[in-house]
Amino acid sequence: MRSKRTGRAAGWKDTAGHLNIKIDHRDYLVHRLIWLRQTGSWPTGVIDHINGEKTDNRLVNLRMTTQSVNCQNLMAAYQGSASGVLGVSKSHRSNEWIGTIRVNKKLIHLGSFTTKEAAYDEYLNAKTLVHPEATLIQGRITDLSKFSERAVRNLKKFGHWPDQSANSRHASA
Repeated sequence: MRSKRTGRAAGWKDTAGHLNIKIDHRDYLVHRLIWLRQTGSWPTGVIDHINGEKTDNRLVNLRMTTQSVNCQNLMAAYQGSASGVLGVSKSHRSNEWIGTIRVNKKLIHLGSFTTKEAAYDEYLNAKTLVHPEATLIQGRITDLSKFSERAVRNLKKFGHWPDQSANSRHASA
């Protein structure tokens, strides 16, 4: 007897957007099965989709990493975010936008800004320094002189400000 699905791709997309498949009454994430098939070993860490596209399961787009590194690859703010963009929130006390970035489980305050766009730009600049492999900022060049005083102070405090020899790599031409 033929299945109703003959000729169609197996599996389904879950609520997070990943492809799933059922084998022997057990659900599997397709990207983890592809990793197993291509490398010969079951993934011990998180499998990250490098380009952020959760259905692009080509091996060249997959890397085994930690949950922390995987979170650095977020492309958009969580649903319900007041700002709608990563690294930016609305101040409860004033009419300003607050820029923040999380590094090694520590939240670093980047400053207060009059516009959401300015706070987001500061977040993206900081991201190029502390998460340089993140897909969201690939190809972005950061001018260190454009950082707010508070961002510089806090990034230095947590050891995420480049030394003088690194300035030439990050300064825009």
